[in-house]
Amino acid sequence: MRSFNQDAGMMVRIHYPSAQSRNVLKNGKIVEFNMWDENERMYGQVRNVFCGENRYIGVKNILEFYLTPDCEITIQPRDAIQCNVRLEWTFAEFFAAGGTTKFVDRLAASIGIHASDIKIVSVYEGSVVVDYDLFVANDDPVELEALRNKHIELVASDSFKSSLGAPILNVVVNQTTVVSDGVVTMPGY
Repeated sequence: MRSFNQDAGMMVRIHYPSAQSRNVLKNGKIVEFNMWDENERMYGQVRNVFCGENRYIGVKNILEFYLTPDCEITIQPRDAIQCNVRLEWTFAEFFAAGGTTKFVDRLAASIGIHASDIKIVSVYEGSVVVDYDLFVANDDPVELEALRNKHIELVASDSFKSSLGAPILNVVVNQTTVVSDGVVTMPGY
């Protein structure tokens, strides 16, 4: 056990075995991840500014948060549509064309949802691979399933193929492959 000054806080890092979406709550309210840092190509570092300040480190599945004495937080699983897209771009081209901000704007416009309902989980090389989650208000399971179906239908359509700024090579939605090597492979589409 690590001790700390009663007036100071401590950084906590939790490594999860899965990439399930989670929220950090303080007094029952969601504390959003720190802002995405385009230079670091991940969420901005926790700077120990306030209790509950947090970020998620994608691919490694690490949740970091700052905790102070007399502050209680809750980590809660969140229902989300977990997606992965591989685009025919270099890392440099992706970030020169607006990076994650432009990606979220394009995705939100093509699906017809607000950008705040999309959360980038990670961006890494392999062409460019973007892991992202889609959310609905109150995690309503009926609305979530409708959004999942709409997203799959859009991904499988010809109009979606150019909506993210580069050719789409692969798309996986909730562990279901929709596009593989640029070809729609999901049955029924």
